[in-house]
Amino acid sequence: MDKREREFVRCCLRARWEAGALDEARARSAEPGFDWAAVGETALRRGVAPLVYEATRSKGLLDEAVEQELRSAYYQTARRNVLLFHELEAVLAALNAAEIPVIVLKGAALAHTVYRNPAVRPMCDVDLLVQERDLAPALQQLAQQGYTIIPPLGYRSEVMVRKATAVDIVLELHWRLFVSPAYSHAFPLAHAWQSAPHIQIEGAFAQVLPPDALLLHLVGHQVLHHGGLETQHWLWLHDIAETLAHYHPQWDWAQVGQQARACLLLVPLQEIFGILAREWRSAPANEALRAWEGLHPLSQEQSLWQSTSQPHSAPARLRAELASLPWSVRLKFVWRNLFPPLGYMQHLYGLPSPVMALLYYPYRWGAALQRLWEMRGRKT
Repeated sequence: MDKREREFVRCCLRARWEAGALDEARARSAEPGFDWAAVGETALRRGVAPLVYEATRSKGLLDEAVEQELRSAYYQTARRNVLLFHELEAVLAALNAAEIPVIVLKGAALAHTVYRNPAVRPMCDVDLLVQERDLAPALQQLAQQGYTIIPPLGYRSEVMVRKATAVDIVLELHWRLFVSPAYSHAFPLAHAWQSAPHIQIEGAFAQVLPPDALLLHLVGHQVLHHGGLETQHWLWLHDIAETLAHYHPQWDWAQVGQQARACLLLVPLQEIFGILAREWRSAPANEALRAWEGLHPLSQEQSLWQSTSQPHSAPARLRAELASLPWSVRLKFVWRNLFPPLGYMQHLYGLPSPVMALLYYPYRWGAALQRLWEMRGRKT
């Protein structure tokens, strides 16, 4: 595929926050041999088709067949997200009634606060953050709403629940923002809870991460959970670029850099902003990079970045991360994975009482050992 078709799609995306970007896109499309089919393929494969359609609709810019293709993706996203947000309203109402605070994360939060149009932000699932002490009561409320747990491999940061409706609804219930124990320990989650703004989704209430915490979470999620810096899926990068544009000029870039450094996320933040500055021509990203000249990561982050960016096995990476933490945190992590809370165990295994969960700890250990043995067998 020619680079100009990719640049055309990026120009259409930049038009959401940059005047003149559509004029550049129109000039590119007028070049001899421009491949409209490649434009549609790029927008769909990289997860940004609804965004491109919204930016170009009624502008007479797209080839008719491509516009129809992107329009279809836009309305499919709209239909699915209407159902997701209707279900989210019911979930939030149940959690509100039980007095369980909840922060809406990632796509659902961005669609409501940044994009302000649920049709442009495709979502596979809905991510919610609760405090760890509220995990069992939240699972109880979700069970009453018809959700069943998808059994997780370990007690680390999240549990997934599913409900069959007109569409398959999957919720990810988080009690930490990152799977990684090192990055979870470094992130000031208590402060994020204290400063999280309140929002209303239809008739229910929730919170969202404050802008600085939102930015660091999006960067950490991209790098730690979705394959690092190189990605074929532009939607997550666009989330960051759109967040930068939406909250500009509120950012205090010196403060954001220091926060990222303390959270061990300075390297990925600078790398992603470099991509946004070079390839997406993001003015806020350029401004931030200038403010961070001479700012260097902590030695702990450098060690973690080396261990997580190299092709080590998951157990090797986990050992490297735990080794970077204080002994008290390591012991707590191991203890929680060996002995998750009784209420969590009760909902996980569908037990009639928390007392019976005591009998399931040995079962859990045996299942984990069996999985490790099977993994070892596949490698050999």
